[in-house]
Order: sequence, then structure tokens, then C-alpha cells
Amino acid sequence: ASMSGRLPRTKPIVPETERDRLLIDAMRREEALETERLRREIRDSELRLLEQVEMEGIHVLSGKVDDVAVGVRPRREVVRCHSERMQCLKCMREHGQSPTECTSVVNQLLECVRGSSG
Repeated sequence: ASMSGRLPRTKPIVPETERDRLLIDAMRREEALETERLRREIRDSELRLLEQVEMEGIHVLSGKVDDVAVGVRPRREVVRCHSERMQCLKCMREHGQSPTECTSVVNQLLECVRGSSG
């Protein structure tokens, strides 16, 4: 029994290959769009988070000033995660408010907020 008939087929069926290539291209495009969409969503949510941080940071600072002025101890819930928030604001200013540069700082803040809210 000769083995010569078992050689692998070297020429692919062209229409099949072409169709597969088109499918793969389409899938890649779809994937790229999805990735871009997710990236945008993450960026947007980070921006929202940082806006919130900025507002709360301002709130904390003004709260502290008022409290000092009237000699009242600052309310506990206002100063929650105060140092993380300040760190986050500092990081934002340094990076021109580009939240993706501050991911680890943002995460620290998030962890603190999550930890102290429950």
C-alpha cells in the first residue's frame, strides 16, 4: 500500500477561503468597534467618578472650613476617604484631569468608598 495518495492538499478551495477571510475581517472590525465602545464607556465612567470626586473634595474642604469657623467637629461621613480623595484630586491636577493616568489612585479611592459605605 503506497502512502503517496495521503499527501496534504496544498491548494485551498478559493471561494471558501475568500468567504472565511471576509468573515474574519468583519469579526475583527466588530471586535475593534466593541473594544472602542468599552474603552469610551470606561473613560466616561471614570470622568463621572472624577467629577464626583472633585465635587466631594470641594464639599469636604468647604465643610472643614465651616466647621472650624463655628468650632464644630466635622461630620464623620463628610470626611470619609478624605486622604484618598485628596490624593485623587492631586493626581488629576498633575495629569491634566486625564483619569486613565490615575487608575491606581482612582481604584484606591473606590476601594475606600466601597469599604466605608457598607
